[in-house]
Amino acid sequence: VRPQPLLFEIRTPEQQHQQQQQQNSQLQSSEINDFIDQYPDTPGARFVHLLRKHIHYATGAEDRRIDDCYTSRLQCFGGAQATGQMKTTIIPTTQTTMQEFLHLDGKDKIPRLGTDPVCLPLILAGQAIQNAGVVVELGPFAGMTTRCLGIGLNQTGVTNAMFSFDTFDNENNWRAIRQQAKWVVEMPEYDTKKDFIWVWQRVVQSVYPTAKAIRGFISKDTANPAVWNNNQIAMLSMDSVKDVLHWQDQLEGIDMLKAGSILALQDFIQTDQPTIVYGCLREYLMPVFTCWDYWEPWIFVVKKDMSLKLPCKCLKNLQDEYADTMEEQSLRDLDVMGDRSMTEKKNKTMVKMNEVFRTSGYCNNRAVRGRARAGRMICKRGAK
Repeated sequence: VRPQPLLFEIRTPEQQHQQQQQQNSQLQSSEINDFIDQYPDTPGARFVHLLRKHIHYATGAEDRRIDDCYTSRLQCFGGAQATGQMKTTIIPTTQTTMQEFLHLDGKDKIPRLGTDPVCLPLILAGQAIQNAGVVVELGPFAGMTTRCLGIGLNQTGVTNAMFSFDTFDNENNWRAIRQQAKWVVEMPEYDTKKDFIWVWQRVVQSVYPTAKAIRGFISKDTANPAVWNNNQIAMLSMDSVKDVLHWQDQLEGIDMLKAGSILALQDFIQTDQPTIVYGCLREYLMPVFTCWDYWEPWIFVVKKDMSLKLPCKCLKNLQDEYADTMEEQSLRDLDVMGDRSMTEKKNKTMVKMNEVFRTSGYCNNRAVRGRARAGRMICKRGAK
């Protein structure tokens, strides 16, 4: 009797993994691959490789990781290899247990605002920096995003490469910190004032001792290359920049990001930033990570040298005629960053993006007219 032909091909686990990678479209666009070929030894290229290894390694992987952010959080922070018990499992990307990672001295809860899903990408970004330059962070809150970046930096042995800028005295932030972390009122540093730089120092310097916090309003006088010893910026992370005026004022002393650097926008969709990026800067940037379900944090790689000074022509023309073009490009980007299993989450994200792009019509909406006025104000103040 002749053996019947197999109706399917038997594949080894390695072959199955390769097939999944081939089927998976995440982060496989020609734009990203061309960038990696051109700038292979840069933080941006290394970051994309790490994303592919720990987050975008198979169809549905990121969807499962985000779901885990609501349950055990082991894969949320550690990727697919993180399984087991919260108190005993060593998270591969952090080299610590979840209990130690989320608590100071194993017991004091670290205050954070929506940082969980973006922490793993930030750890990977920190690992990607190596000796390429420094990380500059604007608006770190209590320091959880800085902690994630610092853990990645610390694993590479790089020191003195983290600079965080904030007033550290925002009343709403201080209230949120006290509500989440009851231990702060028991610390000797605590007083009735709203100064919380010491909380940031405890959260961050326990994992990255050489991190520096610079207190004060962010401007060219406080945030400029002299502060980080004229080193090149390998990564810029922003949470305090909410609109075009913030962008102009807070970034005036920074000016330039080089090709291969990383830009993290921690409050992306809740601000004017989508319009700024897709209306002005998309030719210089390409998104490689977005935080599904939370929508806000987006991380970009700089694909060619980019001035942070927004062109006046762009800011003056945030009008209806540009909305379709911005929407089409952002939808293509979402397709690159997510796979077929994430259709529902991509659609929800696109709805949020459209609210920013259109907001009931640029010309007829007060908030958007305010953006255009802000653009004209910046041009009058001498921006090029």
